[in-house]
Amino acid sequence: MNIDCTNSFYAWLAKTLPKFFKCKVQPVPPGPTPPGPVPSDKLLTAFLLPAQAGSKYTNDQGRTCTLSSINDNDRTAMTKQRLYLADYLHGIGANCIPMVICNDDGNRDNYCTPFKSGWGGTTNGDFLAWCFFIDNDRAMYGAICQARGISQLPVLFCSENNGGPFSKPDWAEQMLQDMRLFWITHGNVKWICTHLEAEKFVTPSEVNRIAGLVRKCIPEVKVCVHATNTSFAKCDVDAIAVQMPWHPKDGDAHTPDEVVKVLQSYLDAGAKQVICAEYNWFSENATAKAQGRAALAMSKCIGAWNGF
Repeated sequence: MNIDCTNSFYAWLAKTLPKFFKCKVQPVPPGPTPPGPVPSDKLLTAFLLPAQAGSKYTNDQGRTCTLSSINDNDRTAMTKQRLYLADYLHGIGANCIPMVICNDDGNRDNYCTPFKSGWGGTTNGDFLAWCFFIDNDRAMYGAICQARGISQLPVLFCSENNGGPFSKPDWAEQMLQDMRLFWITHGNVKWICTHLEAEKFVTPSEVNRIAGLVRKCIPEVKVCVHATNTSFAKCDVDAIAVQMPWHPKDGDAHTPDEVVKVLQSYLDAGAKQVICAEYNWFSENATAKAQGRAALAMSKCIGAWNGF
């Protein structure tokens, strides 16, 4: 089907994956220039979002990785949330959006799988296209993110349910091979995070196994893992996304020096690089920004996910 868009990428994508385009896509004008400079070599996002007025999501549920990828039956509400997410992140100078690919945390509102049924077997191309912003319902959203310079950061596994099927999935390589098609056609993924809160459901050796599969299947991307203790510091990844040892709700009670000290402990334990992640719930306040800026001043800190 013809796509009414001046962007040659979409014309090529429609020819390559025609089944995902069942509606016309209009050209998307660039968004407003974000305030202040955005370091091109840093991963910047807001991992936790402020509540949106009239939103069906509470502040506690307002995680970028959740709003980017959950299987929400209310498409109107989901589209509204995604557009809000893109505009909000762009407005604060963010340049990436984490999204969960596999989530089995026991909360059906957050459950998502890239397979047609359960875990393993036939992958669901519609869901993978959704996660990479190229399915027909959200092609406009993908264009908006691209126009604003926002890339995707897929998170392969998230579990608050003692790991469930993610402790050592034998279908991980198949999933990554199928994901590669969407990486090739979309080309807007620079990093992949293997696990969120890895220590809750996997070992460092399993992180290394998954990181190796990522490099085998999608060698063009870099790899990180999100962890809350230094036992994962020596994992064979390009960076450790460090969660602070306090709840992000209590972020204002901690100084920028404390943030730097925690990050340095991971580097001292063997991490190649670090990402400052989950340090302050309130990404836009002065404390969060000071914490993020202190982290980014470190030579081996390559990102800030809760204020900068």
